[in-house]
Order: sequence, then C-alpha cells, then structure tokens
Amino acid sequence: MNELLIYLIKVIGIQGLAFLLYKFFLHKSGRHALNRIFVLTVLLFSFTVPLISLPNLSEQIQILPHEKAEYFFTEIESTFEAKHLIPITTKSEKSISLVSFLFWVIPIISLVLVTKLLMNYYQILRIKKKSITVHESWYFLHKSPYKVPFSFFKDVYIPSNLFKAEAFQQILTHECAHVKKYHSVDRLIMEVLITLLWFNPFLYLFRKLLIELHEFQADAYVLEKEVDTVDYMETLYHQSSGSLSVAIVNHFNFLTLKNRIKMMNANKKTSLWVYSFSLPVLLLLTVFFSHNEKIEALEILNPDMEALLTDETVSDNYIPSILPLRNTEKVKLTSAFGPRIHPKLKVQKHHQGVDFRTPVGNAVLATANGEVIEAAKIGDYGLKVIIDHNGTYQTAFAHLSQIKVKKGDKVNRGEVIALSGNSGASFGPHLHYEVIDANQGHVDPLPFIHDFAFKSELVQEANKNSDTKKRKLKVVIDPGHGGRDAGTHSSGQDEKDIVLDVAQELAILFENSKEVDIVLTRKADEMKSLAERIAMSEDADMFISLHVERHEDKMEDMLVPIYNDLGEFEAASKRFAQLLTEEFNGVGKNIRPAYSSGYYVLKNAKCPPVLFNIGYVSNADSDLYLNSKDGKKEIAQEIADAILRLNP
Repeated sequence: MNELLIYLIKVIGIQGLAFLLYKFFLHKSGRHALNRIFVLTVLLFSFTVPLISLPNLSEQIQILPHEKAEYFFTEIESTFEAKHLIPITTKSEKSISLVSFLFWVIPIISLVLVTKLLMNYYQILRIKKKSITVHESWYFLHKSPYKVPFSFFKDVYIPSNLFKAEAFQQILTHECAHVKKYHSVDRLIMEVLITLLWFNPFLYLFRKLLIELHEFQADAYVLEKEVDTVDYMETLYHQSSGSLSVAIVNHFNFLTLKNRIKMMNANKKTSLWVYSFSLPVLLLLTVFFSHNEKIEALEILNPDMEALLTDETVSDNYIPSILPLRNTEKVKLTSAFGPRIHPKLKVQKHHQGVDFRTPVGNAVLATANGEVIEAAKIGDYGLKVIIDHNGTYQTAFAHLSQIKVKKGDKVNRGEVIALSGNSGASFGPHLHYEVIDANQGHVDPLPFIHDFAFKSELVQEANKNSDTKKRKLKVVIDPGHGGRDAGTHSSGQDEKDIVLDVAQELAILFENSKEVDIVLTRKADEMKSLAERIAMSEDADMFISLHVERHEDKMEDMLVPIYNDLGEFEAASKRFAQLLTEEFNGVGKNIRPAYSSGYYVLKNAKCPPVLFNIGYVSNADSDLYLNSKDGKKEIAQEIADAILRLNP
C-alpha cells in the first residue's frame, strides 16, 4: 500500500510540473497537433517514469544467500532464546489512519465513477437507437433528436433541424474533423483515468486542455476549407448555446468559445525551439522521479511513522525511533539485549544489540537522520553499516547481504541503507541491530522502536512461581535396528552399533541428572519390534529415534532431524527438530530439518517424536566421524544440549 501511495505521489508530481511547463511555454503556441502530442506523451510519461529503475551509484557490496540455510528458515523458525517475541501494532494503530481511510474511499468513489461512465456510454447507445443513419462511409452521419451536434468515434450526430440550415456544412466539417483526428480516443482515455484516479487534480486540467486542443484542431480544419472566419464564429456562438449531458463526446462547447475565437484571430506561431526546450526538462523529471531506493525508502511503515517523519524538532530527527526493517510480515525478535548464552561458544556473553529474524533481502532502514561512518565487511559481523546521529547516538546494522550506502553518505530516517542477510558468523538470516549512546555506550534498542511494540510468545509457559521445582523430563532414545537387523553398513561399524554407541553416550551424560531421565529402547545388540519401541514412549516427553543413512551422492553430508507434521505433537516435534538444528549449526555441522508423517515411529509415538539421521556413511569424512569415539561423543553432547533446552 505504501509503495502505491509513493507511486501516485510521483505521478501527480510529474503531471503538475508538466502542466506548468505547458501553460507557461506552449499554451499559446498555435501548434495544436504538437501540443496534443505533448499532453498525451506527458500523461504516458507520468505513469511510466516512476516505474523506471535507474542504477544506484552508491557502492554495493553483495553476498549471495546460502541456499540451504534459506531453505531451512522457510521451513522452521529460529529460537535462540526460550522467550520468543513478535512485533505487534501499537495502540495508536487501533484508530483508522488517514492513509488507510483513503485507500478505502478511493476505490469506492472510483466504482461510482465507473458506473457513471458506463451510464454515459449507455446514453450514447440510446441516442444512436433513436437517430436515423443518413450516410455511411469513413464516418456515419445520423439525424439526431437532440439539439446539440456531437461526434463519438466514427459516429456524427446532427440535429434534424440543422440539415437544411446554412451552417450545416460547417457543422458537419467540424464534427468530421473530430472523427478524422481520433479525438474520441483521447476523451475516453481521460475519462477512464479520471474514473480511476479521481483525486488527481491535474487529470481534470489535462482533460480541459485536450478538449480545448480538439476544438482548436477542428476549427483550424474548418477554416482550411476557405470558410469565412466571421461566419464560422457566428455558427460557433449559436451552436455552443445548447448543452449535452454526455461527458465523453466531442460537441460544440461554449466554455472554450472565447479561447477559440482568440486562437482563430492569432496569426503568429511559437518557434519550434520551445518544444526542444521541453526535452531536457522531461529528462530531468525522469532522473528525479525514477524508481530509486533512496527515494522509495521514505515510506511510512504504519500510522505512527507519519508523525515521526514530519517531526519539526531537528534534534528528534537524530534520535533512533523506528523498526529498522521495512517488511515486517515475517519479522520476529529472536535475541534480546543483555546477557545470553552464546549460540556458538556455549558461554554466557553480553549481547550488545538485538536480533531480528527476517528473510534475506528485506530492506534495512536508517532509524534516524545521520551520516554513514562505516559500510564494509567487518569480521564476524559480516557486512555492517554504522551511522552517526549528530554525535549523540550511533546505530549499527550487521549480517547484511547487500550495502546500499557508502562511508560519508548523509541518510534520513526511513531511508534504505542495506538488505538483510546471513553474512559473517551468522546461524541464519537475521538482522543484528545496535544503538550506542555517546554517554552510556551500548543500550537496549527496543525502547528506541516507537512504531512497534512487542508481545511475548513463550515456547512453553513459564512457571508462575519461580521457586517451583522443574519437572524431570523423560526422554526415550531409540537406537535404530539391532540384532540381525544391522541397518546400513559403514567402513567400520554397522548402523545398529553406531547409533547404540551414541545412545549410550547420551545416557552417561545424564546419568546423575536431576533434570532429565534417559530411557533407551535397547541397551545391547538386540532385536526390538517397532511396536515394542513405541510402547516405551508412553508418558515420555520426547522420543528420539537415531539412524545413519547412505546416499547415492558421496558428497552429501547433511544431518536431517525429521519431525511429525501431523497430529497433536506437531508443534513440539517441530520445535525439538529446530533445537537440534541450532545446536549442530553451532559446531559447524550441515543440518536441515524436514518433516514427514510416513515413518511408523513418527505416526504412532505416544509423545512428540523426532527421527534423527545423524550422518551419511556414504560420505568419507562423515563415515570417519561416525566411526570415531570423539565424533559419537560430540553428537551425543549436541543432542544433550538440545534436550536441556526443552526444560529451561
């Protein structure tokens, strides 16, 4: 909606400037054909120029998004914290904004005008039905029961009483001029434009100009037939005294009579150089109004933004005050300001900003007026932009996919400075945003976001009493296969032995735990039916079935946690697949979650299930890793970390 509003403002702006150009330089030129071409060209020009995309001369640094990471994030959401936040509208948004109101009113009024336009056309059909056709050639002449002569496309309507009048031939020639020059096409185009964009004042002015030009051309056509000018003026005066309520036809118009008489008496035509002057003006309009990120960026995110962008207090313009992302549909706050467990280092560190999960390519906005002091690739931050706001604040934007400004650029609040991405030490597409106070250093950015509030979306309800002891989790670990069912074969152990070793390592990790109780479906190399395994999931909090696979592509090394996408356990099953993904991402593993309800254990488990493919033995490196003691321990440790996050 905001982009459409900006487009319409540009259209109106171009038409306004072009109208002034016409009135000051071309209106009295006497070159009616050129003026008509100018007006029609300007109308086409005004609607197409805002859609033209000119190259942005700002330095651009681009990193292509990682396809697999993007695929993962379209399937499943990221939760670095147990507490998950999403943007909501502010209280002031509950009232209907002027912009929203207009976007309801505009189509309603347009619908009324469309109805009126159709009624006008229907009226012409009625007139035609009541008229008598007396001539058919390149035009159709009709004896009309109405008192005013007019034409519409190839049809010329002249009142019956004028057929024997002295002025008949002048009137017919005049109306035939409209037919020859296709004036009805212009009229219909203008009426359609006004019907759709009735709020644009310049369309009415251009319609008036075209009607006037049509009459100038028709008058000139008649006078070329060696008709006496004074006699013709008298004919115009007498025939223009009538009225016709059909808006889309060409007829003798009293409103243009004075200008037409002046034009017929004018002898001098304006030099053609004036028209050549208009070309550079149109070129400048193209550059100024063409589609450019820096122009398009000044769009209002929501009703609160209107006040922010028009704030008259200069100092306030340098205070960060908006959400730094344009498209808010899929934005979620995934990590807040302050102490947190670092997703990779697994130690508590102070988070100096906030993280917004957002797809790659979302427009990143300057949150206040300022000057770009850094725009480059900076270590783990990846592509990063830093803006100084009049020496009082600085804001930083990291993990970008593309930078659209350069060092030294002046930017305004709401201007596009970059595109969100996944560069640097990032675990998925997101925007890292910081606010630095000149006196206090890094501060929480959330109080500086005025156009959005946030509500909690907890992964699980927090205990009402913080002193209440957490319930001990029961997690069933199912090492796949066993006994005479060896599963797939690796260069060393069989699948049944690899997954059993990992399961036993997990059991050791939680041996003395007061938080988690690990139950193995088998503790030795024994055969267990699927029904027996599923029976052990009764009253459990999670069922994890471990497997390894073989792939025809020997380079494939993807770990795949598969969750059940159907049934009552879908959300919890999906969430644990997500937790596994984040933990293994943290140690640099290639992992992507998937969903299915086709596996027996996923369909029939009595608790949230995940079937976890911990690697491909067809890949040489993965085979070596799965057969090593350290590899199995690391896999067990990352699964354990994910389990612990089930009960924060």
